[in-house]
Amino acid sequence: MALVLVVSRIIIPLAAQSWARRQHSARSDAHPLLPLGGDSYDEDSRGEAHRDTLEYDSDVEDDGETATLIEQPRPSPKGQPTSPVRRRFRGWWAQLAFYLVLSVCGLYMWETREWDRDWKYRDSIDTAVQEASAKGHNNGERVYLVAMFYNNHDVVPFWTEQMTRFIYYVGTDNVFVSIVESYSSDDTPELLESFAQRLTDMKVRHRILVRDTSVRRDFGSHRRHIRFLAKTRNLAMQPLLDLAAQGDTFDRVIWSNDVFVHAEAVVELLRTHNGNYDMVCGLDFNFFGLYDLWVLRDRLGGLVSGLYPFFFEEVGMRMVMRDDPAPVFACWNGILSVTAEPFIPPEHRRKNSISLSTSPLVPSLPSTHPLFNDHARTAPFDMPALQFRDSDDKECFSSESFLMPYDLRRMFLKGRMWAVPSVVNAYAYDKYVWFKYFLRHWAVQWYIRNVENGSGFHLAKIILGIAEDVYVWDGGQCHGVSLLMVRSCSALIS
Repeated sequence: MALVLVVSRIIIPLAAQSWARRQHSARSDAHPLLPLGGDSYDEDSRGEAHRDTLEYDSDVEDDGETATLIEQPRPSPKGQPTSPVRRRFRGWWAQLAFYLVLSVCGLYMWETREWDRDWKYRDSIDTAVQEASAKGHNNGERVYLVAMFYNNHDVVPFWTEQMTRFIYYVGTDNVFVSIVESYSSDDTPELLESFAQRLTDMKVRHRILVRDTSVRRDFGSHRRHIRFLAKTRNLAMQPLLDLAAQGDTFDRVIWSNDVFVHAEAVVELLRTHNGNYDMVCGLDFNFFGLYDLWVLRDRLGGLVSGLYPFFFEEVGMRMVMRDDPAPVFACWNGILSVTAEPFIPPEHRRKNSISLSTSPLVPSLPSTHPLFNDHARTAPFDMPALQFRDSDDKECFSSESFLMPYDLRRMFLKGRMWAVPSVVNAYAYDKYVWFKYFLRHWAVQWYIRNVENGSGFHLAKIILGIAEDVYVWDGGQCHGVSLLMVRSCSALIS
């Protein structure tokens, strides 16, 4: 606007003045004023002629564009209204000053668009990339990085670039990458093959399966869909078991959905509470707010909201408003970091490990659990390897990504779980930019915390299904959609 104002108030009038002068000069040349007395006229006659010329000039009609900021305008008679031209330019400098201040404020807001706490690991990651080493810049933890993709042409280039930066930070010797892609109809397989070649050049161990059809894709019902996802996730986890059989174990498993996420957020997730956790998740966003409402439960097992600050119970709500990790009963939400040992078969677990109890399980597994008959009180250290699964008939119908943290808590007593609100990820790039940059701008965050402060909107609980069908089971509150899905599956089977 400042530029528009300068052009409209200065450049254009100056150009109009120049054009008007040329036009006036052309008219004067075409109609010269000649004295009546030939060459014999004195100074008085010359003065009269000059005055005549001025009178002629004053009769030339002004087209409204010849007023300038240079010539002093002829004063108007007392009481006569000021010309529109002069009113047009009155106060232009005040407008210019306003727009210049507005421009400076806009530039400052743009330059401070990134919240420092979201990017605190950037320098360390950039240094790790420039000084690539096998040990990396982390604390030596060994990470099993795993993901699944399907028709993710838009996501894969961004994801692989950021995970490459993450791998350099952790150390190329401290990472194994496992990816499964199946049934894609775009160029996702080719993009992942390029990533596999990059990992080979980096000397990073990996197994990337593309165009996989070993797990039959069957979306005939919701339950079959969950079974397909569970089996595919277990396929992606298989190298972890194979390596453990060879004595090669890992400390953390980082599971990523097909999301946009920065390496800085993944490192922040990995280092939550300095690693003193059993499982931590980010927050995934889409459309109007929090996306994975089917999985996330607050620390009491209650349902959550899709709107900030997401939790109804006081502790989780206050932690989110402070932008600190909030305790949860279960989560997944796009990307997570979880302790690796429960995924390893008991015969290959580290015998000197104290992370899994060797005492009988207390409390015992609930009677609704599919392993109740064989492992109701089995010690966590001797429990079968944690796997992804679908729901038993006696359980609340849930996704495989909910049942994994549920089993982690019930079978292995691993209940230190947090959702980290600063680890933002999304399934579409425009949504990612909105939630990662705009809504986490320091000015917006200040407004949310000090002015809006929820305003009660977050109390609008979102129920997936019929509200009257919500009930409580061993895994907390069960969405109404669970009963709805079970009924639809029963109808399909019958």
